[in-house]
Amino acid sequence: LPEARGAVGYGDVVTRDGDYFGPLVHIVARSVKVADQSSVVVDQAVVTRCQAAGAKIRFTSIGPQTLRGIEEPVTLFTAEEE
Repeated sequence: LPEARGAVGYGDVVTRDGDYFGPLVHIVARSVKVADQSSVVVDQAVVTRCQAAGAKIRFTSIGPQTLRGIEEPVTLFTAEEE
């Protein structure tokens, strides 16, 4: 199996019958494709909330990313344990 990769976003979603809908769902689904193997990418909202909470996570910007089906570029960060 290939090594795992992931993406995390923070924001509002709509739930119905156990499924999630909304722009954030699409952004996270597209963001995982730019993550390197064995890494996790996050959006600015996750960075902001983690820093406010004092989480021991190092974030490194990978810059604005053009994601398929998303109108504006999304700035993403890699997340690593400090």
